Amino acid sequence: MGYTHSWRYQPGSADYATAWPQILTDVTHLLDTLQGDAIDLAGPQGYALPIIDPVDGIAFNGAVPEDYDSFHLDSPGPDRPVWRFCKTDRRPYDLAVTAVLLRCHQLLPGSFRIGSDGSWDRDWQGARHIVRECFGAVTGTDPLCDTTIGLFPPAH
Repeated sequence: MGYTHSWRYQPGSADYATAWPQILTDVTHLLDTLQGDAIDLAGPQGYALPIIDPVDGIAFNGAVPEDYDSFHLDSPGPDRPVWRFCKTDRRPYDLAVTAVLLRCHQLLPGSFRIGSDGSWDRDWQGARHIVRECFGAVTGTDPLCDTTIGLFPPAH
């Protein structure tokens, strides 16, 4: 399947709606900081600017030719669980994906679940560092989990 990160959340929950303005602010700060560190970010198709919009949500990718799978985060909406994934192929924009996921988990620790093919101790070091630099927030324990638990009905 390739090097992948996944996340599960509920955009229709009151907690998510309350956190949404902070998520928009923090993702803007993260992406601005990372763009300054020579990571070329673009819109979901690998061109134009990343989307960070209160209504349209958040969507970005690496800039062509370093694009791969686009990252999407929905704005608050219908009360349904959402499961998403993003294959990054370990390209430079992977740091933006992991940092955004980690920050969302920090803001919504009980309801924003994150998973990854990567190791918390090795592959998520860069995300942990940039989130700590930008927000002074530290996640001490490994939050990575199986984001598909409960997503599919049990096989009979």
